[in-house]
Amino acid sequence: MEFKYAIPPTLLDNFVRFKKYDDEGSLSELMDKLNRIPREKTEENEKGILFETVINSAIDGINIEHEFDGELVNYISSKLSRCISKQKYIEAIIITKKGNVKLYGIFDYEFPEMIADLKTLKSYSIADGRKHFQDKSQHRFAFAIANRNGKPLRQFNYLATNFRNRFIETYMNEEKHIKSLHEDLLDFIGFIEHFKKHIDNPKLFGL
Repeated sequence: MEFKYAIPPTLLDNFVRFKKYDDEGSLSELMDKLNRIPREKTEENEKGILFETVINSAIDGINIEHEFDGELVNYISSKLSRCISKQKYIEAIIITKKGNVKLYGIFDYEFPEMIADLKTLKSYSIADGRKHFQDKSQHRFAFAIANRNGKPLRQFNYLATNFRNRFIETYMNEEKHIKSLHEDLLDFIGFIEHFKKHIDNPKLFGL
């Protein structure tokens, strides 16, 4: 099936952040993402990458030296040790009012009927009854892609840590997630069409 746009969850996340804050910083970050302009990795980014390496090594039965809390590493790696694959790539083409869209992405840990994503962050907060990852696109993409491919997921878990505490957010495969995804996709498509002459990324437009 042909498609008009090819969108990963990271791009939609940046757009959702821009809609929320509507400032120069979020717009600049979004345009850099759209144009695939690399940004320097921060110390926080590097720490997160190293932590995931430690976790994946532990899952594979390989112990490497690290400065992270041992109990935390053991807890998280044990939660993820039964995964059937790591860094799973999935894609599907969905139909929208503005054309066919290929949704694609790489997801951290695949389980039977479930996907889990490992997150490292400075702080974790729940405000006004809203979950920390509620507006993230990863669980919505995972549900939409799996549904479209005829292998629906039961749930999506975010396993998060600030390197001291651990947090788990569970999202079930519900229609509200698909609906909100479609709404954000339509807004995003409107945005990239409006700024198309400023976007040097043919892949985004299905080319």
